[in-house]
Amino acid sequence: MTAQTKRTSELQRLVESTVDLPVVPIVAGRVMDEVANHRSTADSLAKIIGLDQALLGRILRIANSAFYRGRIPTTTLQAGIVRLGPALVRDLVISLSTQSLFKEFNTVEQQMWNHSLATAFGAQLVAAQSHVANPDEAFVAGLLHDVGKTILLNHNDKYAELLSKANLENRYHHEVERETYGFDHADVGAVLMNKWQLADSLVESVRYHHQLDSLEEAPESARSLICVVAVADSLAYSLGLSSGEVVRPIDLNEHPGFKILSLTGEQIEILSEKLKETYDANHELMGGGG
Repeated sequence: MTAQTKRTSELQRLVESTVDLPVVPIVAGRVMDEVANHRSTADSLAKIIGLDQALLGRILRIANSAFYRGRIPTTTLQAGIVRLGPALVRDLVISLSTQSLFKEFNTVEQQMWNHSLATAFGAQLVAAQSHVANPDEAFVAGLLHDVGKTILLNHNDKYAELLSKANLENRYHHEVERETYGFDHADVGAVLMNKWQLADSLVESVRYHHQLDSLEEAPESARSLICVVAVADSLAYSLGLSSGEVVRPIDLNEHPGFKILSLTGEQIEILSEKLKETYDANHELMGGGG
């Protein structure tokens, strides 16, 4: 067992002994099984997704969004599934279902969800700009990158206070979490996603998005996606689309992700403008507020 594997196993045991990890939501689990059996059709997936009317509406709105729409609007779920493809539909169902894990949905939860949406939109834009990752996969990775915060918020009544204190002190959430729990939200998210048997690339993009200085420890196949998510996360923070609406300007000297992806200052400025436009135009279709 390598040192990294041992560390990962120890973190997994620590997370699982401290936090109650939820099972995959019912509809998402059935969609995962249906796609995994390689016999799924648009009709079979539509029957499962149709059990959750809110999820049905959101998948249909995404299929008709600026990201995916064709010349003719999609009016049926089946047509939307054909347009998006079963793999993306599966990942979107999983990602969107994480919102249902919140026990409540007040200001803190809404800000967390808005940040996830902004990071998802940003990851898709960064992936398209840098040509190092699939934009659809990047979108889903961005949407899931902070799912560990959802679990911590539900598990610990004092977690919202921890986030608020970190924001007031302008400290990174993952650093304060490690001081408090011995692990951070990225560790929790990765353990949860492993439990749900999601794709390794998605799991690793969540696990390492705050660890670019240790990128060589991550599987090589996932490194580009990790950088994309990390950069998108920073872009969202620079626009104040964050928990507590904290604004954290981008410092190229402190963030290796931009250099790794060979993004210039001009490209970053353009990406930031595009993200703001994209978020403002599309966030409501996925349940964003504010």
